[in-house]
Amino acid sequence: MSQQYDAALIDREYEHYFPLILDHRSSLANARKELETRGVEKHNIDFILKQLNRDLQRHAERQTRKKGAIGGFWGSAAILAIGLGVTIYTYMLGGSHWILAYGAIASGFMGMLASLVVYKSNKGSLK
Repeated sequence: MSQQYDAALIDREYEHYFPLILDHRSSLANARKELETRGVEKHNIDFILKQLNRDLQRHAERQTRKKGAIGGFWGSAAILAIGLGVTIYTYMLGGSHWILAYGAIASGFMGMLASLVVYKSNKGSLK
C-alpha cells in the first residue's frame, strides 16, 4: 500500500515553519512535536522536515558565501587603492619615470567585480 502525500498540507506547513525556524523562533524538533500533536501523518511530517532541513542548510551556505564575498570585495578594494596610490604618488613626484601599478589596479578591480557577482548570485528565494 502506497502512502499518499498531502501536497497542500506540505506546502502550507513548510511556508509556516521555514521563517519561524530561520528567525530562531522555532526548531525542527518543535515543528515535529507540533505536527504530531495535530495528527499529521508521519510520512508527511518526515517529508516536511526533510525539505526544511535541506533549505535551511542551503540558506546557511548562501550566507557563508555572501560573507566571504563581502570580505573579498574589501580586500580587492584595498589592492586597487594601493595600486592607484603607487601610480599617483610616483606620477606626482615628477621626472621622466613613474610606476603604473597596472597589476594591482587590474587585480583589485577584477576581484571587486568577482565578489559582486558572488554576492548577487547568493540572493533570492530558496524555493
